[in-house]
Amino acid sequence: MAHPPPPGCHVAAVLFMTENEDLDPEAIESHTLRLALGGVAGILVHGDNGEAQLLSESERRDVIKITRQVLDKNGFTNVPVIAGASASSTRMTVQLCKEAADSGASYALVLAPVPWPLKITPESAIASYRTIADNSPIPIIIYNFPTVTNGLNLDSDVIADLAEHPKIVGVKLACGEMGKLHRLASVFSPSEFGIYTSTTDCMLHGMISGCAGTMSASPNITPKLHVKLYDLFKQGNMDEALKLQTDIAHADWAVRKLAPLSGFKTVVAKNFGYGSNVVRSPLKAAGANTFVGSKHSAALEKVIWMEKHL
Repeated sequence: MAHPPPPGCHVAAVLFMTENEDLDPEAIESHTLRLALGGVAGILVHGDNGEAQLLSESERRDVIKITRQVLDKNGFTNVPVIAGASASSTRMTVQLCKEAADSGASYALVLAPVPWPLKITPESAIASYRTIADNSPIPIIIYNFPTVTNGLNLDSDVIADLAEHPKIVGVKLACGEMGKLHRLASVFSPSEFGIYTSTTDCMLHGMISGCAGTMSASPNITPKLHVKLYDLFKQGNMDEALKLQTDIAHADWAVRKLAPLSGFKTVVAKNFGYGSNVVRSPLKAAGANTFVGSKHSAALEKVIWMEKHL
């Protein structure tokens, strides 16, 4: 029976590109190494922050290979690569899972396939997930993200039903429903079925409810701080954990409010010495001064300072 990814802080990695929108292997390598040195439990590529929908199949394979090779070369063989592998059809999703496995991914993160609004029911999503899991060479993590699945929102009963499949090992909850997280975490331990928050503004709250950790974008900027939050919680130091969660939540909101997706690349490139803010068209890049003068900028500057001094 397959096992979930390790508990902790998993990062939904951004994807660095050159000025002409090609992959930037050097920046991808630098970023992967910084995340691993920061202590993340796993690296998710080809999520929304990885601009997966805008990549060719060959680019998807290349990113997985680069990420896996950097981790292995630097002694992080225990850090799994999780690959987004979602398509409109069940058949194509299975193919993406196979290609992800061949390229070095240990897990596949899969959205419910919903090519047309109101045409996919929870029952058909269940059937699709089971078919994907039956045929994928690597375990599956459910990605419950109603915003990008035409409003299809899998409830806790559906997710618990899918969790009985031996190769469906976790869920990334981007629905923002803490009650759903709590219900699932009360039934499954992190060693049985990994439950992960999709943003870090509720990371501590999720862990209090029993979830495995987070699988989110803000650790692109501050991996060490997020790992520290996880460690403080595990140590039972709730006062310090709550203070750090507050800082992380305000900084996370600053980026998501002012420049979702591209803002994470902008902040990393400006503060950590590699990469650029380039995103693939039709997305728009956030400029280097996007956060300057904003009422949220102080919160972001604070956590960057804290990250650099850990």
